Amino acid sequence: MMNETMRNKEIILPKIYRPPDKSISGWYVYFSVYNEFSDKMERFKRTRGFTTCETVEECQKVAYKLKNKYTKKLINGWTPFNDKSVIWKDNLVYHEVKKKRTPIRRSKKTISFFCSKYLDEKKRILSPASYHKYVSELRIFEKWLLNNKVDIIDITLFDEENARNFINYLHYNKELKGSTINNYLITLQGVWNAAKKNIKLLSSPWDDINRFPKSTMPQRPLKQGIIAVLKNYLEENDPQLWLAAQFMYYCFIRPKELRFMKIKHLDLFEGKATVFADIAKTDKTRTVEIHNSFLTVLWSKYRLNDYPEEYYIFSTKREPSTQPVGKNYFWSRFNVVRKRLNIPNDYKFYGFKHTGAVRAIKAGANIKEIQGQMGHSSIETTDEYIKSMVGYESEFFKKDMPTI
Repeated sequence: MMNETMRNKEIILPKIYRPPDKSISGWYVYFSVYNEFSDKMERFKRTRGFTTCETVEECQKVAYKLKNKYTKKLINGWTPFNDKSVIWKDNLVYHEVKKKRTPIRRSKKTISFFCSKYLDEKKRILSPASYHKYVSELRIFEKWLLNNKVDIIDITLFDEENARNFINYLHYNKELKGSTINNYLITLQGVWNAAKKNIKLLSSPWDDINRFPKSTMPQRPLKQGIIAVLKNYLEENDPQLWLAAQFMYYCFIRPKELRFMKIKHLDLFEGKATVFADIAKTDKTRTVEIHNSFLTVLWSKYRLNDYPEEYYIFSTKREPSTQPVGKNYFWSRFNVVRKRLNIPNDYKFYGFKHTGAVRAIKAGANIKEIQGQMGHSSIETTDEYIKSMVGYESEFFKKDMPTI
């Protein structure tokens, strides 16, 4: 009964058509199945066996036999569109759509089939955060395929012209930067390489597409005057956003990590915060120091010790609660404030983290301490990060260079 209920969302189970005049001619069994490609329910009827019937009773026996046969086949996943088609769960369909109709039927050689198989492979070896990046890219690719009516073609028919059209769409329509487009190219090349395991002579349309030059725009810390303006406004009008900014500045905790931090992740006595691997960008658990003055604020102003340990620190109620904020919550709130205060758009919410790193290194923190607080896997990564923030500095040219 459970399977039948599930399948009813995608099929209408077989029924018997009986001729009104109770004759032995005109009997059939009919049912309907959702066709994903046409996005419609399509009706089918079966008449096999009725032509040899000599009585109404015989017709009824054949009808019930056919009805039971196709009910069982449909519930078990058979499709009348193509008996050789495979049934697989599409990793690219959004959760809401999955609940309405699953599994999804597609031809074995469609691009979407291989995209989903590629995601299956990635899911086994990647952290949830890294896996989501591939899902996001391939969802956008599949949507483009659908809009350009190439979503159901055989993967071998997708040529270099199609590939270039998609890259142009990313560049001109979605206005993505070069490094981001390169990530798409790498992902799609991976899909085609994986497909070659099944289709030996498959050529990749992505091989001859040149990579975009990487953006050289440096990260931008917030200037002292801008921080003063933001602090003055946020402390009065949006204390929760100011709390997030302080976590970024003092503890180098990223927005995504902040979204899922709970009260229990803070040690308000020892002055430490733990970012666990399942929410960390680096996929590794790290514990960072909380500055003494910030720790005092957490106790006295935000009173985080008064809330249950399972509460998320940041919620849409603007105080700790049972539900975390959404993905773009901090960005969108900061963008509203930035616009209201007439702060240039190239100053980002992430700038609080950059500012903290720059000020720490200039105040005397050594690079090993910065690495630990950042959660970087190597000193080299931290060194490159600091260089991108601070740039070249020289005491000689600042103080001792002969005047003209």
